Amino acid sequence: MTKKGDVRTKEVVKSCSVLGLSPDQVTVLDIRSLPDNPKVQWDRQTVCNEILQHCQKHRVTQIYTFDGYGVSGHSNHRELYNAVRHLKIDRTELHDIECYSLQSVNLLRKYTSLLDLPYSLYTADVVFVSSPCQVLTAQICPHLSEHT
Repeated sequence: MTKKGDVRTKEVVKSCSVLGLSPDQVTVLDIRSLPDNPKVQWDRQTVCNEILQHCQKHRVTQIYTFDGYGVSGHSNHRELYNAVRHLKIDRTELHDIECYSLQSVNLLRKYTSLLDLPYSLYTADVVFVSSPCQVLTAQICPHLSEHT
């Protein structure tokens, strides 16, 4: 895995810990034909095949993915969302799997972090995850549905 891949893996593991997942419950796939590069358009069929193969092999019960905006508009993130949505709704191959999409915030909110906290606390779609030393917030959209 590349240095960038190592950084992304750490980011994903840390993000998943906020959702209550342990590192052994997180798998980061490093697929050459799907490089972490917003300038490279991923092939949806390849993404769908990888998702299905992984779900079947590991008996996945939940999927957490980006939303349609893809955090800062990242094309790879958007394609992951689109592939999961396609498999869940159009092809119904993920019918037994709970699928969630993380809600992106606009760039101003994203880069003001603590200044955004009062607004985040005010909105109804915030899930609070607390530990003895800190309080974290994570906004989670409802299950992917035909209405999203």
